[in-house]
Amino acid sequence: MLFRSELNVRPEDFVFNKNRFSVFARGSSGLEPILRAKQIENLLVCGTLTNVCVESTARDAMQLGYKTVIVSDACATRSDAEHLGTLVTFLTSFGDVRTAKETLALLGSGARDIRAAQ
Repeated sequence: MLFRSELNVRPEDFVFNKNRFSVFARGSSGLEPILRAKQIENLLVCGTLTNVCVESTARDAMQLGYKTVIVSDACATRSDAEHLGTLVTFLTSFGDVRTAKETLALLGSGARDIRAAQ
């Protein structure tokens, strides 16, 4: 698996190959059992394509009961219209959308639910 050096993947990080649009699709990865075992409740979702893999994963996470945030400026897709359309739909019906700066501030504050913290 290839990584850009800027990602700073550490030995203690979990790395998964994903073979479906959503990381939570049956048979897609081994992520969910680890999240459950570690009692993870909040998920930050970012990556490419915003309107395909990011949206699929974020929607599935919400349906599975995770408090889910799409990190808007840590995602990309083919056009601004596709990107914005996904963010608006997700924010309206599924979870929250925050910038990386907002997300880091909330994480630094110790917020227990990164969706609802102000």
